[in-house]
Amino acid sequence: MYLRFTSSDAVQLGLRGGKCVHRGIFGPAYRVRRDPAYPLYLRKAIHQELLWFENKLPVPTGRHFYVRSKTWWRSQGICWFQDQAQDMVSRAYGLRAILAECDILISSLQTDRPGQILYVDAYQIIAKPDADTPTVWQ
Repeated sequence: MYLRFTSSDAVQLGLRGGKCVHRGIFGPAYRVRRDPAYPLYLRKAIHQELLWFENKLPVPTGRHFYVRSKTWWRSQGICWFQDQAQDMVSRAYGLRAILAECDILISSLQTDRPGQILYVDAYQIIAKPDADTPTVWQ
């Protein structure tokens, strides 16, 4: 089983005609951390959570997100936590709670069909979603 935390911010994968997916949890967290419009105590709490992830979660290179089509490399991969990565998942739920205090809602999606797996490490995968892969914020 795989778990993904998503925001309500949608993006289209690939250049044209790609699947519409919703961005993950880290983009909104970094955005809030930089934005002085949010209370300092919340930005500090988010900063601490992001530091933890930066120290513990491997960062796949950009090439792991791409799939080759006939003539182009297209960005089509999305990240999922593996269910055995309990520390990562627990911390992501904590980050989600802090973001909720900033009025940024994050939902979670679960699947056993993430699509074509492009990258794997001990905590996460990157997969190109297929038609059966849940990708929409709820």
